[in-house]
Amino acid sequence: DDGRCHDGDDDWCCGGEFYCSNDGTAYAEEGGGILCPVVTTETLTILEICQMEPMFSTFVSLFVASGLAELLSSTGPFTLFVPTNDVFAEAVYDDVIPFLNSDVDALKDNLLYHIVNDTILSTDMVPGDITSLEGSNLT
Repeated sequence: DDGRCHDGDDDWCCGGEFYCSNDGTAYAEEGGGILCPVVTTETLTILEICQMEPMFSTFVSLFVASGLAELLSSTGPFTLFVPTNDVFAEAVYDDVIPFLNSDVDALKDNLLYHIVNDTILSTDMVPGDITSLEGSNLT
């Protein structure tokens, strides 16, 4: 086991969204909305789990730069909706990343929008019924 999320056929199921809980379990959503746990014998923080996955390096670097790293090193439960590096590479973000790096408060708000202080599975997701740490209801 390489510590990554697999479905029953050993195909990768890590996709655009990655859900982590602070009990050492990480979840990745496959295109069909299936969540599957990442098996690990270590107890890892959400931040450590995300740092292990190269496709989340932009999100992790922004999170560390924001000064919020301690939050994800604490006891949860938390659910993260983590954009992949491919999302950040889209042209629409060309102006956003420099802005977020220059305005720490805006960066923190943006990152906190991607975190829920609860364990949320795909079966629990009801648009507008989940509140992020930033305070907005997620849609």
